[in-house]
Amino acid sequence: KCILCGECVVECPQHAKQVENQIAHVQEALKEGKKIAFSIAPSFVAAFSDLSFGQLRTILKGFGACAVEETAVGAAAISEIYASLLEKTDHPIISCCCPVVTRLVEKYYPDLTRNLAPVVSPMIAHGRILKEKLGDDVFVVFVGPCIAKIAEGRDNDVAGAIDAVLTFEHLMAWFLES
Repeated sequence: KCILCGECVVECPQHAKQVENQIAHVQEALKEGKKIAFSIAPSFVAAFSDLSFGQLRTILKGFGACAVEETAVGAAAISEIYASLLEKTDHPIISCCCPVVTRLVEKYYPDLTRNLAPVVSPMIAHGRILKEKLGDDVFVVFVGPCIAKIAEGRDNDVAGAIDAVLTFEHLMAWFLES
């Protein structure tokens, strides 16, 4: 029944449900000398209100990143596809930018799956753009507010686009421990 919404993490009275933390995976890639590129969700301003994007980029480059960009690059790329779909389609289109919405439709409203846009999320699009630009060997880390993105990053349908996903909370904890 899970749609990856994270409500179980919030509601569990024993705190048995935890959000997977992939910081160790990213730190290991850095130790191994891999090229690391960060894709930062535009909503970072809510989590890091004291930092500009430039300051955030400087911190991550200090950790060893070769590139730090906003995921909005991926959103811009797929927006053209959405515009084309809207022109050619005679029925409502449901965006696939959010894995929770996609899973909700697939599990609970299967009759609406034909309305799901055949488009990857901005996260996946940006991961692919970064790998095309920087080489397939670049280790792409998405950073955003949504825990559902962790599962999306591992989805077999989009394998290889994203190598790790961190929440803003995980990134903040990494900053504080460094």
